[in-house]
Amino acid sequence: MSDEQQNYIKSVQVDLFSSIFKQKIEFKPGFNVIAGGNGTGKTQLLNHILSQRGGNNVEFFDNAKPKDIAAFSPKRNAQKVLIEQAQKIIRKDENARTSTLGTFLNQNIQDDNFQTIKSISEYLVLHAEDLVNKNTPKIDATTQSATSYTTILQKVFDYQITFTWDIENTKYQFSFKKAGFDLTPSQLSSGENALISLMFAIFYAKDSTKVYLIDEPEVHLNWQLEEKLFQFLDWFCDEHKKQIIIVTHSRACFIDPFLKKTQFLVWEDGKIIAKQKPNDGIQQALAGDLVKIIGGITTESKIAYVEDKSHKKILEKIKSLTGKSLEVSILNGGCGEVKKYSEVFKNLNVQNTYFLIDNDNNPIPSTDLSTKYSNLIQLNKYCIENYFLSEDTLSQIDLRTDKTKTVKELIKEAIKQVNSNPYFVVYKKLIENNIELESEILDKIDASKFIKTLSSNLGYTDVDTFFENIWKN
Repeated sequence: MSDEQQNYIKSVQVDLFSSIFKQKIEFKPGFNVIAGGNGTGKTQLLNHILSQRGGNNVEFFDNAKPKDIAAFSPKRNAQKVLIEQAQKIIRKDENARTSTLGTFLNQNIQDDNFQTIKSISEYLVLHAEDLVNKNTPKIDATTQSATSYTTILQKVFDYQITFTWDIENTKYQFSFKKAGFDLTPSQLSSGENALISLMFAIFYAKDSTKVYLIDEPEVHLNWQLEEKLFQFLDWFCDEHKKQIIIVTHSRACFIDPFLKKTQFLVWEDGKIIAKQKPNDGIQQALAGDLVKIIGGITTESKIAYVEDKSHKKILEKIKSLTGKSLEVSILNGGCGEVKKYSEVFKNLNVQNTYFLIDNDNNPIPSTDLSTKYSNLIQLNKYCIENYFLSEDTLSQIDLRTDKTKTVKELIKEAIKQVNSNPYFVVYKKLIENNIELESEILDKIDASKFIKTLSSNLGYTDVDTFFENIWKN
């Protein structure tokens, strides 16, 4: 099949935000990446394609039809599932304090344009049932499904799938074999679960899909898994002659061979435009919260004003690891004082001065961050300690000799041990009802309240040693 035949969506004519984002964007065969910071219209671009397919604004090659598009949004999917689960629990216990999840539960995240991403086991059962409906015996169907999906799984993970039909109990049995151990999906990290579910969703839809649109597929993943995800998507396009268009703020887009497959959405002269090469602004926007301060634009000395000791400690550690010149100063008055300083500095011509705040105090809209404040960096998580809740990283620094409990279970235990804090009532209620606290929830919880307990649960006598080991990994 030629490249031209593989390229199902050729271009899209965009006119969004009262013509602030107005451009014809062309797509290449296979894997396409649209990268940009917050507020550059990435998700709106995908919704535009989905709403305009079949019209003149979305140009297809002759061998593709609008119905051949599948759209996935891991972030929206996780939010939808969590909200449905949380609402069930809250309805059961009217005494549970729900105000801390109020904003989260009331967000309008359900979008009919995006398909639901099912669980890992559901895709195996669906595939097996499809075979059974074609007169394949269930025992043979499970063997074929396990073989097909293990092949996909091993493009990223060195795991085996065990999937059988239990004749005696008339039900499917499923587990992973990882390093010689049998594991259920609940024992995998959140990142592993999210990535495998997405991979299986893509594979399951391949016979009816020619074009995939995926909104921020990296949302649950650490840096290593982001790169593996990109490699899988690139391979899948080549292997199955598909086109995949993702929008992302992952740093993996700067790695070869993905850089040449990437277009960057940037602000220039009050307009959003798509460019083939990244500028300094987009590189900083995608660099990560703390890297923005340490990296900077110049090599001159920098000063960072922060709101608490945790910020200062972590930035100074990054400073020592990178060898950069940085002075960190805590402003009395916390978040409000840092924002005031940043607002004042907006009117001053001062270089290399940065301001860092958590995301716990009335998050600032992305438009205000650039128009109202100077170099104000607002973390994407509740507080800086939330960045240390990665199950994959914690598993690597786990000092316990007895590891019968997973890292995920240790995080839950630490949360349950927070006493006399009404903020945690809802989270404890979710844990009691065996609802997984995926990253969509963990990003919004005050990790500073239980990070010491968590480090102790992992075998550390003090938090400083715990942090030191995280930096090494």
